[in-house]
Amino acid sequence: MDQNILTTLLMYNPWIENPEVWEDSVNRHMPQAFGFPYIERFADSMDTWPQPRKINLVVGPRQCGKSTLIWHTISNMGKELVYVNGNELCFREWCTSPAMFWSDLQKIVKQPKMLFFEEVQYIENAGLFLKGLSDLHLNIYIFATGSSSFHLHDKIRESLAGRAERLLLFPFSLKEWAGEKKKSSSAIYEDRVLKKLDRMLIFGSYPEVCFSDKPNFVLNSLVESFVVRDVSDTFQIRYPAKFRKLLSLMASQIGNLVNFSDWSSNCGLDIKTVESYANILEENNIIKLLPPYVGGKRAEIISSPKVFFVDNGIRNLMVHQFNDFQFRADKGALFENWVFSELIKNSEYNDIIYYWRSKGGAEVDFVRQHGETLEGFEAKASHRPKLSRSARSFIQAYSPKSFFVVNLGIRAEMSMDKTVIKWVTPIEFMDLIHKIH
Repeated sequence: MDQNILTTLLMYNPWIENPEVWEDSVNRHMPQAFGFPYIERFADSMDTWPQPRKINLVVGPRQCGKSTLIWHTISNMGKELVYVNGNELCFREWCTSPAMFWSDLQKIVKQPKMLFFEEVQYIENAGLFLKGLSDLHLNIYIFATGSSSFHLHDKIRESLAGRAERLLLFPFSLKEWAGEKKKSSSAIYEDRVLKKLDRMLIFGSYPEVCFSDKPNFVLNSLVESFVVRDVSDTFQIRYPAKFRKLLSLMASQIGNLVNFSDWSSNCGLDIKTVESYANILEENNIIKLLPPYVGGKRAEIISSPKVFFVDNGIRNLMVHQFNDFQFRADKGALFENWVFSELIKNSEYNDIIYYWRSKGGAEVDFVRQHGETLEGFEAKASHRPKLSRSARSFIQAYSPKSFFVVNLGIRAEMSMDKTVIKWVTPIEFMDLIHKIH
């Protein structure tokens, strides 16, 4: 083994030489080291996480908690870990031949039980390398993180077909951040959840943002680091100022139909460049371009997507508005975007989320498809106990299993043909949404 690799490996893995430092070393990677609690993620209670003899791959936007999740998982599995940071050039050069890598490693650690590759997208041919490790049939757990789903799509997805347990991690959902009710009274728990919801609507739910007393400054740093600098450097954005302008334009139009021609004109870019920039932002989990649900009805819109942000905080930063939710002119759009973000955070990997709109103007905010099962959702910031005509049209056309009207105060239930229709508050929504498939 190259001496430079060995020195770097021991620097990142001091427990190899001194097992007594294991606990302190792991704790340095946990939020408790900075005075914050660990927030349980949905993955912590999944039977399929982690999987032995597979690549446990966690992807998602920067600073959403990918590494923290893995370190938390590892901390309960023993000390036989080897950690490899893809940012280190010597590690990238080392991770070319899976067989040679494993042979070298066993000269230092006779039988590792866990491998953790962080920022794996920086390793050249990362997919083939991880595939090779998997094909050695090692009786170990292999973990990997990657910030850019775009790179992971290109380099890894095909290579790891059938070999990876892929987990897409987002900023906290409301249920994750609120935690379990435990011994709190219902009134105290509900008050806690509503306070977190108010903050989430304005500042979003990136972990560092959640615990900061200056969330707007943290959001600005996040945007500068991974929306502007990382994306610009990685994808060689030729017009960073216009890229930022496009992002601000998207933020001002959440929940609206996308018009690439208008965006092109407003940003001074050709349509192909605008589409490319939008795809980059979507692959990096900053925005989502929501497609229309097309069920075969001739009167449906079949092409134009809608734009939403994965995180309300980043959206509000781009429009320079952090005033309280109740005083916002864009209250309805903010609430709709929050409902969308909760849907993607609480959906399974193969679920698809759409909006539905007829050419006559009937519209349903969100349709979630889980296999053959359909669920409809409307977001209503105002209190309206009446089912909309658009909702009735959709239910009559497709008979979804369930239809939910997410609102800020009404609880009610009715049925229409075979569809159960419920008016639910955010607290009920967060409890139901992960279980209603």
